[in-house]
Amino acid sequence: MQDVLAYFSQNGTEFVQMVATHLWLSAVALALATVIAVPLGILGARFRRLDSVSEGVWGTLRIIPSLALLLVLIPVLGTGTLPAVVSLTVLAITHPHQHDDRVQDASRGRARGRGGHGHAAGA
Repeated sequence: MQDVLAYFSQNGTEFVQMVATHLWLSAVALALATVIAVPLGILGARFRRLDSVSEGVWGTLRIIPSLALLLVLIPVLGTGTLPAVVSLTVLAITHPHQHDDRVQDASRGRARGRGGHGHAAGA
């Protein structure tokens, strides 16, 4: 415990700066993921072919481990914040319709439980 206290007494400012940088990078990546995923989700709901392509692309990118994705991006984008933001953005995007069936099934179950016929909106 004394080692931990000694570390923070010597490096507390640097630690706080690192946490702030991490939170900033995460917020930027989440904002970018939202800007990309929401329009893709809207377009994918209208155009099934785009939905299928989007599901394939993002599904494939999501299975790449985060460290491996970062290591692939460094030679292309260099070191620094850009590869970190790109990597976090890719990992933040999930296919917008990935969980639709479960949500609709749950909505039908709630409707039946309330005496309805189980017709969920949009089903």
